[in-house]
Amino acid sequence: MMSFSHGLCRVSMHRQILAIALAPALVVTGLLICVVYQDNLQHNRRLLDQQGQLLAAQLAAALEYGLATGALEQLPAMVEATVQPATAILGTPVRSVIVTDPDGRPLYRRAAAAPPPPAPETLADLTAVPAEEDRARFAAPVLLRPLTLSAAAPASRRLGEVTVELSVAVAQAQWRRRLAGDLGLVLLTFAGAAGLAHWTGRRLSGAIRRIAIAIRRIKNGDFAARLPQTDLNELGTLQEGVNLLADTLQRGKERLEAELAKVRGEYQQTLDALQVQTRAAERANQAKSLFLAKVSHEMRTPLYSIQGLVEQLLKTAQDEAAMETLRTILAAAHALYHHISDILDYTQLEKGKYAPAYVPLAAWDELETIVTPLEPLLVPRGLYLDVVVAPDVPTTLACDGKAFRAILTNLLGNAVKFTEAGGIVVEVERIARVESATAPQPKLRVRVTDTGRGIPADRLETIFAPFEQVDEALNRRHAGTGLGLSIVKGYCEVLGGCVAVASTLERGSTFTVELPLRPADEPISARPLATDALPAGLRALVADERASFRASVAARLADLGIAVESRAIPLTALIAAPLPETPHDLLIVQNLAELTAAIGPVAIAGLRRRAKVVVALETRHNAEITQRLPGADPILMLWSGATRARWRAALARVLRDADASAAVACSGTVVPAAPPLPLTGRTVLVVEDYAINRAIMANQLRGNGARVLEASDGDAAVALAAKTGLDLILMDIQMPGKDGIAAIQEIRASPTGARLPILGFTASADKPTHQRILRAGADGVLTKPLDEADLVRAVRRNRPAFSTLGE
Repeated sequence: MMSFSHGLCRVSMHRQILAIALAPALVVTGLLICVVYQDNLQHNRRLLDQQGQLLAAQLAAALEYGLATGALEQLPAMVEATVQPATAILGTPVRSVIVTDPDGRPLYRRAAAAPPPPAPETLADLTAVPAEEDRARFAAPVLLRPLTLSAAAPASRRLGEVTVELSVAVAQAQWRRRLAGDLGLVLLTFAGAAGLAHWTGRRLSGAIRRIAIAIRRIKNGDFAARLPQTDLNELGTLQEGVNLLADTLQRGKERLEAELAKVRGEYQQTLDALQVQTRAAERANQAKSLFLAKVSHEMRTPLYSIQGLVEQLLKTAQDEAAMETLRTILAAAHALYHHISDILDYTQLEKGKYAPAYVPLAAWDELETIVTPLEPLLVPRGLYLDVVVAPDVPTTLACDGKAFRAILTNLLGNAVKFTEAGGIVVEVERIARVESATAPQPKLRVRVTDTGRGIPADRLETIFAPFEQVDEALNRRHAGTGLGLSIVKGYCEVLGGCVAVASTLERGSTFTVELPLRPADEPISARPLATDALPAGLRALVADERASFRASVAARLADLGIAVESRAIPLTALIAAPLPETPHDLLIVQNLAELTAAIGPVAIAGLRRRAKVVVALETRHNAEITQRLPGADPILMLWSGATRARWRAALARVLRDADASAAVACSGTVVPAAPPLPLTGRTVLVVEDYAINRAIMANQLRGNGARVLEASDGDAAVALAAKTGLDLILMDIQMPGKDGIAAIQEIRASPTGARLPILGFTASADKPTHQRILRAGADGVLTKPLDEADLVRAVRRNRPAFSTLGE
């Protein structure tokens, strides 16, 4: 039923009307044809029966006398006298006449005579009928009825029987003519009905089609479409409704166009005002950027002075209280520097204009550069810092150095800020995430875990928003802009990575960063650790209960080529354990100074028999604690986050002394771990217009063995650069007169300066400025403020064959 209805919906209205009109007409026509056929057939049969019976009765009456008298010779004449007039009158040919006696013996037989020619009008209706079928037989008895006047008539005597056979061909022809006439009349009636239905259907479907076309035009927005009033019935009502709808829509359109014109005018006015405000905002934003760049430069320049002077004072200070004050000043300078960097980084990320520059980076070097400045913040609180680098992490990474350092610096800064006891673990590992069906996409995962206060679960979703702080009171105590985690997320997104956090209140937090791992196009030389060489085949035992401590030390020593054995054992249990058959070269333990008073100097001295050198990694290495150690113990004390360079230099010295049988006597002091003068034999030209900074930089370089020439402007720098014997130029960029850019370009154009390493030195941290310096011909860019270790490292890494720095 549903399929029939669906199919009927596809049939046009014209055809539906034809079907509705002609279906009953077809049924009625069929019934009429059947009725007419049966009526004609019965009428023809009755007429033939009447003619045959009448002729047989007439012949029986005419032959009564002949049969009664026995005059059989007169029978033919009697038959002919009767048949000829009847045939002429009835028009039905007689095929034969048979006269029989009472016993059925034939007395006379009239053979079939040739029928008279049919009338012209019936000739076409005659059809060939077989002889055996073209006859109709009728019989009548020949009776002798006596003449009497009495009431009781005697019975008639049967004289014989007469049989007449009539031809049915003419009768059938007449029947066909009548049937054809009747059928013609029926078909003519049906044709009239069909014509009427067709006309009605075309008229209705045409009217509806015109209505549909008008409605479609109105739908497409042509509200001028109108329909002529061709009917006064329901179609006329529908036509009038469509015209009324078009009129209403036309008036509505005109009203809306008027409103739209008004709104457009108001919109244009608003747009013009917004454009004026946008241009003003852009100018204000440009002014803000220039202001921030200027403030950055003006603040970084004195910060470098403060940092450099404090570092020099720390080298000469003897009083522990004074040293603690200097460390506090240095930490405050670092904090101020990071606040400035946060604001500038957030400004760049907010504008969406930061484009990462992928350059080769040494993984360990970058981590140590980030971790080393945290020492003044961690030592006063006794917090440990474990850095674990998995063995499968590539030595050289292709990454944006600024973004990588900003991510780790902010995560570690937050961890240090909110950790009161315990420590921090930094884990770096290589992972493979299946990003496609073809091959996994390797990634670098950096996890920073602290034992701090933790973050409430309801704040985990919002801490990456700008200016969001978990605890306002705690942030006021520790200070901060609230931009650190927002900057971490922004840089992760720029590099195509992600950041996540998991935290438990009063137990700590873990921040996990995943960045796409890109192999460097070409390896770079790792940072020179020290000039001291360690003996080959050194064996070390790392003993501590904390797994991250053992992994951190093992990673550093393995990078130095030392075979490491780790044991998860507390120090007291190690002291009580049996001595090994073969002592190790190195025994590394943690916080030995704090245990000296508890377990006694004799037990501590027993550690000497387990290894050639005992190394104690201390989270607090101040004078008050180190003086508790017995003076005869050959114990090397380092900060728990000491770099590989400090490890190598200290180990080389203490092993050399041990081999010379000169026991290291601490006598309450830390074994010096500083490397020998690393810049001996280098001649460096320092170009800086700010006298204090120039003096600080020159003193830092001279303190590390370098020969230093000084210039206060670009002209003096160009003149000094013409002299031979220079190994490096440190060029300040913003100087009065000839600035650093012009000076670099002029030096590069001279024969002596074409291959001379030049490092730009600027307080500006924005990338366009750094790129402009590099395009001028500098081999690298250093950003103020810069601590002494980074300055020395940059000078050592730059030789005439050196190309660029990481920035």
